[in-house]
Amino acid sequence: MQKQHQAPNPLGKILGISSGVITKWKYGSLPTADALLKIADYFNVSVDYLIGHSTPTDQLTSLLVEQASTLSDDDLKKVIEYAELLKLKNNEKKVKRNAKNLEVHH
Repeated sequence: MQKQHQAPNPLGKILGISSGVITKWKYGSLPTADALLKIADYFNVSVDYLIGHSTPTDQLTSLLVEQASTLSDDDLKKVIEYAELLKLKNNEKKVKRNAKNLEVHH
């Protein structure tokens, strides 16, 4: 993930944003919608995520929906079956943890 550790000015150069504009941001000026879109595209996140209106989980959900939209119905059924299997496994882990907690408290 080299690109996520860029200094602001080199990243600005890549995105076509001047260092003067970046300096203004450092002192409280807000980026334009165009700049936010460029940054979001570069980091593969939404503008909502950049401004704090969504979470990484929202991003994962969006990615899952995007990927699922390219699958056949048969493959979607397999994905759903796998998700149900994962839920069962997680529920089993919770039951075991709760049973251990009950033993500790008694």
